[in-house]
Amino acid sequence: MARTDAALARANNRLFAHFGEEAVLRGGERITVVVSQNVAIVGEYGQIESLATTATFSAANKPRARDTLHILAGPSAGLWSLDEPTKRDGAHGVIEWVLVPVSVSAP
Repeated sequence: MARTDAALARANNRLFAHFGEEAVLRGGERITVVVSQNVAIVGEYGQIESLATTATFSAANKPRARDTLHILAGPSAGLWSLDEPTKRDGAHGVIEWVLVPVSVSAP
């Protein structure tokens, strides 16, 4: 089992290294997340309820609902709020959250 855990940890490290985007969580913690757009959110009976933008975090980041996430660059750059985690069976060491854009009003 230890070999499997080590292999999955290496795979996660590669995922974040190749596809990760720099971000700031909770207004100060610099992290790397993998952002995915147009992710199908599946309902109770298997129907697609909506399409969403999601961010995959290392579980060590301990993201929580309503945390703010400022993505610094890339197509998803901007200020987001964490809405809810997606339901994924078998995710090892990562957690994916649905993002909601935060609108900033002009002064």
